[in-house]
Amino acid sequence: MQVNNYEVMTSRFEKFFNRLKPNDRLAIFTHASCTDGMISAIFAGEILKKINIKPAVLHFTHYKKEIFKEINETIRKNRANKVLILDTNVDTVDLDGFNEFANKNDFLYVDHHPCNPMLRDSEQIIKAESADCTSWLIYKLGANLFDRDKWTWLACAAMVSEFSYDKKENLDFLIKQYPALTKDKIMKSVPGKNSMKVGALIIYYNKNQHKIYSLLERGDLREMDKISREVADEVGKYVKKFKKEAEYYPKEKTYIYYYSPKFDVSSTITTTLSVKDPEKIFVSICNVDDKNAKCSMRHQAGFYDLNKIANESVRNLESGSGGGHRKASGARMLVKDTPEFKKRLLKAIREFKE
Repeated sequence: MQVNNYEVMTSRFEKFFNRLKPNDRLAIFTHASCTDGMISAIFAGEILKKINIKPAVLHFTHYKKEIFKEINETIRKNRANKVLILDTNVDTVDLDGFNEFANKNDFLYVDHHPCNPMLRDSEQIIKAESADCTSWLIYKLGANLFDRDKWTWLACAAMVSEFSYDKKENLDFLIKQYPALTKDKIMKSVPGKNSMKVGALIIYYNKNQHKIYSLLERGDLREMDKISREVADEVGKYVKKFKKEAEYYPKEKTYIYYYSPKFDVSSTITTTLSVKDPEKIFVSICNVDDKNAKCSMRHQAGFYDLNKIANESVRNLESGSGGGHRKASGARMLVKDTPEFKKRLLKAIREFKE
């Protein structure tokens, strides 16, 4: 139930914000560990400022099974009567929970992850194609609702981080803003560098998302530059170590790397390596804590659908969750299940080559 009609999406978007009232208690849920989720929340916040509404709660979450247990409890605690869900892939990770939630709440769900084929269409859902990242959607659909000019640089950073430039119209928009930009060297462009800086904030303050939100909202570029340099040193170290120390599976053209970084630089490392070597699959696995592990996987050539592979690799694993996009995806599992996850991952890569 993907919607590609911008008139329909704009209507749904504006209707939700226009029906908000000053005494409404709005709960916002967004993805905690990615540039797109963070910037989406910034843009939503700017729209709310224009209509003089302060959210009752801004809650950062992760893709997980039964995510609506967390969402429903947060709504209850904050007595929210309106809900905005951004970039959280909830129809894939917890469709039953979403359907039950949808029957009881006044909400808007904006997302660009591959759509669950069982998701029913609704006026309260904006589910766009993968290339139209959630930040870009809000930037575009909210044209009449907030001052976008001041935030164009951040929208462009989100588009680079989510590979939105693979869609010609989006690449054209980026080039219009930055005429020197070229697709083959996009990470060296201004929005490419800004994308890395925002990503560095998310890595550095990964347990304090409200701090990241505050820095971006204020446009604290000095703090961003300082943190970016520190994180870049960590990324550079592990990019060099990755191919030397990772397990390589030639049949699957896949690198799998287990490591314990100072910062959670998994996504940045796999993205960096996959851009340089697009036909390989790069997988990094690290422990989140003593009990839980996470995985980041990237593959730029598009021969494999990493969203399907991630989902298949965690299917029926205790506390397992996975998904994302065709070229960039991730998963979470218990530390004890990482050997089983690896076995399933390699099997899925062999089965899902297209």
